Amino acid sequence: MKFSLFVHMERLDADQSHESLYDEYIELCDMADKGGMSAIWTGEHHCMDFTIAPNPFINLADLARRTSNVRLGTSTVIAPFWHPIKLAGEAAMTDIITGGRLDIGIARGAYNFEYQRLSPGLDAATAGSRMRELVPAIKGLWAGDYAHDGEHWSFPTSTSAPKPLQQPHPTHPPPPGRANSNRARPRRLRRRPRSVRLSWRPRQPRRSKASRLRTCRGSTSRGSKRARPRVFCPDLL
Repeated sequence: MKFSLFVHMERLDADQSHESLYDEYIELCDMADKGGMSAIWTGEHHCMDFTIAPNPFINLADLARRTSNVRLGTSTVIAPFWHPIKLAGEAAMTDIITGGRLDIGIARGAYNFEYQRLSPGLDAATAGSRMRELVPAIKGLWAGDYAHDGEHWSFPTSTSAPKPLQQPHPTHPPPPGRANSNRARPRRLRRRPRSVRLSWRPRQPRRSKASRLRTCRGSTSRGSKRARPRVFCPDLL
């Protein structure tokens, strides 16, 4: 079994600068690389301080110069926010910069908050349809001399410039599924074992025992008709 790290910049304190957050992000990734983890994954989000990741390729290109062992993955780029030609080119350039260490995951997105700001009127079903159209399009662009006439994008014969270092491409996209499924799950090349991702969140300020007890009691309240999970609060024992 191999372990990998899934991490974003997460700003929980308004007084902490984004520069300081990035320094912490780099420090954690350095620990993962030196500690023997298999990969580092980072995603794409917009206008939200709790997940600061406007373009994962920028972060991965920087990490490529600071790490030497881990693979570097997008988990995930948001399909409806990208044109196939732009995504194919930026992913290929990142693969070259990382020395062929890129793994690319693609998703439809999960937040209406972002849809409303980057593509007003977009819903989950349409976003999923764009994802299913985009995956074969970027594969075609990496192969070269590819023309596309689809529901969401159309362009004449084109070739990604550059092409990725890994051939035929950084990942094996999955077979077709439901048009509005949440993500095109990246599948590693068969020679690579499946990884386990670990998520990290910075420690939050410690609350009083009374405050934590109120939270636990509220989580197990019987006032709602919905079944609630049992909550165990070991820090109160």
